[in-house]
Amino acid sequence: MSLLRNNGAGVFGQRSDFDSGGNGEYALGHGDMNNDGIVDLVVGTQNDESIRVLRGNGDGTFTAQAAAIARGRPWMIAIGDVNGDRFLDVAVANGVSNNGAILLGNGDGTLQSGVVVNLGGSTSTVIATDLGDLDGDGDLDWVLSSFGGGRW
Repeated sequence: MSLLRNNGAGVFGQRSDFDSGGNGEYALGHGDMNNDGIVDLVVGTQNDESIRVLRGNGDGTFTAQAAAIARGRPWMIAIGDVNGDRFLDVAVANGVSNNGAILLGNGDGTLQSGVVVNLGGSTSTVIATDLGDLDGDGDLDWVLSSFGGGRW
């Protein structure tokens, strides 16, 4: 993985490379996963089917937390508080695994193992995930997109 820092004028400095600790980094998101006011990275790694939180240290460096099981091969992730506990959670679209999973955040930068939703069908690939209040009730709703399966 690489970080390019912005100088505030839209000019990016020298690339700084670092490792997520996983194998096959693919999905990427960000949020304050431990409520310390510093942005953390959330990385989905396909080859070891995990989600990894890299806690921001506030200086452009990160500290890897223990991996959480994604229950499939992460393709895309969305981050939000799905259960109202004020801790960010991760919604993952597990590509060729034909499922999605919700990994609840513990509030300290770690995640629980994923709770899976299977989309069914043998030809679908789950390619997208997003969170938003689609029905106006104040709770985040979850959308998964299945390419080839004709499902949302």
